[in-house]
Amino acid sequence: FFAVDLVEAVRFLAVLARVELARLRLLALLALVRFLGAVRFLAVEVDALFLRGVLLLVVLLRAVLLPVVLLRVVRFLAGFFRLDNDVMIALDSSDMPFPYKHTTYAVFA
Repeated sequence: FFAVDLVEAVRFLAVLARVELARLRLLALLALVRFLGAVRFLAVEVDALFLRGVLLLVVLLRAVLLPVVLLRVVRFLAGFFRLDNDVMIALDSSDMPFPYKHTTYAVFA
């Protein structure tokens, strides 16, 4: 009877080991799923933060640069159409190189 009990005990331990191994695999799989879920959540959050940052940057650029550009355009136009003592005449001479051809101004006092 001792040998039969020993064989049954070994079989029971083998089944217990298989069950424990299956449980450990299941726990590892669950941990992996949770880790991947956390990584996916983190990726979504980082993506959302990036998009918020880009949108904030666009809003700031519009809020800061647009008035600066408009102010420079208004100053340029105000200086161009100033008619007190100086008369600004835009030159369109064909002998000027390309970048300066249409943007050269002469000031006469």
